[in-house]
Amino acid sequence: AGCTPLDRELARRLRATGKPPLLAGNKADHEGLEAAAADFAGLGIGETCAVSAAHGRGVRELAAALASRLPQEACEAGPEQAPRLAIVGRPNVGKSSLLNALLGEPRALVSEIAGTTRDVVDSLWQKDGRSYLFCDTAGIRHRSKHRTSVEVFSVMRSEKAIQRADLCILVL
Repeated sequence: AGCTPLDRELARRLRATGKPPLLAGNKADHEGLEAAAADFAGLGIGETCAVSAAHGRGVRELAAALASRLPQEACEAGPEQAPRLAIVGRPNVGKSSLLNALLGEPRALVSEIAGTTRDVVDSLWQKDGRSYLFCDTAGIRHRSKHRTSVEVFSVMRSEKAIQRADLCILVL
């Protein structure tokens, strides 16, 4: 669908935290869509990783980009001090699918129905002697678009996960 006003707002919020963001353009199921990921360069986040969580395209490159942005000593400190990586974005962009693809196993529930993830789901991942704590968050919509009090509280928990994160992955 291209870059939406909400994508711009989420990018602005992430930049304001001062934490290093990484942009993941999900659902890039073929090479033509990978090229479209360049449209998001205007968000001012930097490198964009085009991925297809459902098909495994670009997931290895995204994992390498994540690892390069974190201090090695933090990742080697052990599970208790593992860096927190918040996976954030609007509803139904594939945050949970991306988490499952990065972990290589189905840890998060995935559905075509927007709003399936209602709480932050933490998943510890250990690879090559390094530890990471991924935080899969509920989709964030503009406050005026919240339909229920459950959604309001889900978004509040997602925002807290962003504050606690060492690195945020904005999924579009």
